[in-house]
Amino acid sequence: MRRIDRELKKYEDIEEVKLLQTIPGIGLFSALIIYSEIGDISRFPSSSKLLSYAETIPSVRQSSDVIQY
Repeated sequence: MRRIDRELKKYEDIEEVKLLQTIPGIGLFSALIIYSEIGDISRFPSSSKLLSYAETIPSVRQSSDVIQY
């Protein structure tokens, strides 16, 4: 565990990781996961596109009388 902690601490100075850690409940490990998943945030033209990519916006797909949530 100590070795893993040392490895993770190598990345704690990344500005985006620091910002993510300001969210209540987000620590270093979670911030690194989110950062690695999103990558360069500028590739999303809007916050709604990012939320859609992260699948946090509810959607309904409907074809005929079949509805998928």
